[in-house]
Amino acid sequence: MSKGVRFAVITKASLKPSDDAGNWGDELAVINEQESTIYIGADVDEKDKVIGPVVPFTISVKGKSYNMEYIRVPVFQEGEILIIDESGREIAGLGRKPSKWAVEYEVFDNLEDAIKKAHQILVAEE
Repeated sequence: MSKGVRFAVITKASLKPSDDAGNWGDELAVINEQESTIYIGADVDEKDKVIGPVVPFTISVKGKSYNMEYIRVPVFQEGEILIIDESGREIAGLGRKPSKWAVEYEVFDNLEDAIKKAHQILVAEE
């Protein structure tokens, strides 16, 4: 396979934590109970991040208080296409590396083949 940019298609990824915790990661959630909304992937200063057990906490932004907590979310979805470098790491976004997670994936040298594979996976799910 040539060096440079390649395309990885996630072919198998569990979306049930009880089946396989290897595709699940912690994500910060902002919970606004007055608006009945939850925002996933919230940006918070490093000093406000919780390390260790999941413990809800509150932050104040511009005079408003928000409940924050870490939740478990899937890292990858089946049929997802990643643009990866020669080390197998996503070149944009979160910089995820599928080989570090309990997922199956295929790597392609061109986007057209990756799209065909992703389409095949997504159509099979319907």
